[in-house]
Amino acid sequence: MRGRGKLGSFVINGLGKTFWARIRPMDNIKRDQTSKYGKQRNTTVDQMKALFMVIAASLSLVNVEAARADWLFTSQLGKQVLYDDAGKPKGIFSTLPPETNRSVQSRDGTIYVSNPSENQIVAFNADGTAPRVFASVETPIGLAIDVDKRLYVTSNGNSILRYFLDGRHDPSFSVYGICGAHDIVAHKGLLYVSSQCGKIFTYSEDGILLNEFTPGLQNLVGLAIDDSGIMYFTSYDEYPIGTGAVGRMNTDGTGFSVIASGLFRPHGIKIGPDGKLYVVQLYKDNVLRFNLDGSAAEVFIAHIDNPLGISYLTPPASSSTITARAEFRVGPKIHDDSYWVQGFLKLDDTSDGIDPITEAVTIHVGAFSHTLPAGSFVRDGAAYTFKGSVGPSMLDVRITPSSTPGGYSFKSCLKNGSLGATTMGPQVQLTIGNDSGKATLDVGYAKFGKAKEGQNGAFPPGK
Repeated sequence: MRGRGKLGSFVINGLGKTFWARIRPMDNIKRDQTSKYGKQRNTTVDQMKALFMVIAASLSLVNVEAARADWLFTSQLGKQVLYDDAGKPKGIFSTLPPETNRSVQSRDGTIYVSNPSENQIVAFNADGTAPRVFASVETPIGLAIDVDKRLYVTSNGNSILRYFLDGRHDPSFSVYGICGAHDIVAHKGLLYVSSQCGKIFTYSEDGILLNEFTPGLQNLVGLAIDDSGIMYFTSYDEYPIGTGAVGRMNTDGTGFSVIASGLFRPHGIKIGPDGKLYVVQLYKDNVLRFNLDGSAAEVFIAHIDNPLGISYLTPPASSSTITARAEFRVGPKIHDDSYWVQGFLKLDDTSDGIDPITEAVTIHVGAFSHTLPAGSFVRDGAAYTFKGSVGPSMLDVRITPSSTPGGYSFKSCLKNGSLGATTMGPQVQLTIGNDSGKATLDVGYAKFGKAKEGQNGAFPPGK
């Protein structure tokens, strides 16, 4: 909460009580505060009192990586087949009328497959069960989902449509007249579309054309973008066979180069979790793997029938909970601040568990955030503990298994910190290995204390 501050009321969620306070940013040098007795006081830097916020909430903890992750390939035959990270077949995911072209997975694990021969997008559960028609679309090909959980599809080779994940078409968005629209990628708030007319188009998520690039290759069908903003695209060879290629270019249109050539009708392209580039060859019925510069080319899968699209699936997120309390004490000078957080973590039954010794742990509380690399924690009896300096601050973290299966008590304390940018309703985020989640904590209640210069004060006994 920022600004000059004013006397007003606020209701604490779930408590149904109204509190009156003059609220200012926590990093203000001078604050007007109204105590619970109604006396208004002015405080200077030397006399400033600390704001204690005691906060209670439940956090959603999300399992980002799961016990099973697979490659999914769509094909001209209508089959979607699964392979493991070693390129070994794991079976048929599902079968639809020929052909199936592209697939994409949402955060909840739902998998969407374009089925242009039937003019529809089909949705599946993460395990391939419960196929259902998600939307009827004329000749759908490319699929992408943005961070706002909206699905984009290239349709009929000339347009982009948008759908909400409950299947409703979004009439506020539509783009028409794209020459040869094929694949689509949502990346950092923008949409990138490969074109069989040898172009790559960039659109805003409002459907406004921002850029049109002509890299120098024809028939661009597959498209992928890495985290650094480099695009990779396949150039499909009609005739003569064996003249297909993979190009790359920055998302601003600079730095074009051909990194692989002499390919046989390359189609789908994907950057794998290992940071390598995977390319489907339709004519050769195989899948190639490259470094991102095109070097170290090798056959990843020697034979797969009529492959078109490629995606990498992870199982749906498992939801666990943390019930937490947090206190912040803001002192008169920088590095006079402190916090403590304690709570209880209950892993979901589908979680693959946590191991703070072998996994990185990230603590984010209010304005403080720090990642402790794997190996930072040690065992202290049954508990996992870290205690040490983080810059000028001292951090203490303790994670202890409880008698509840999948349950852990959790505590984090910070001394000599700088929390001045922390505002009401702070965020708390905890990441342990592949389990991560965050929440904005509702204010449970607030009271005022005093923080002396250079003295954080001891954390509450037993906390």
